[in-house]
Amino acid sequence: MKALGIPEVETRIAMTKGCMDMLTVIAHEKIEGPGICYVQAKIRSMCVDENIAYTGLLWDLFWSYFR
Repeated sequence: MKALGIPEVETRIAMTKGCMDMLTVIAHEKIEGPGICYVQAKIRSMCVDENIAYTGLLWDLFWSYFR
């Protein structure tokens, strides 16, 4: 995240319990589809709740690693 320039505040949100760590407890074959969709929605929602802009283009680059 840092290497892609994703803002620190968004990284902090992504690393909170219940976001990125969810990818470690689902079946490997579900990471690319529903797993990523869930985490993306969770991060976006938390950003909205905290009035933080979600940098979608940078996150798209990040998620491409998992696809």
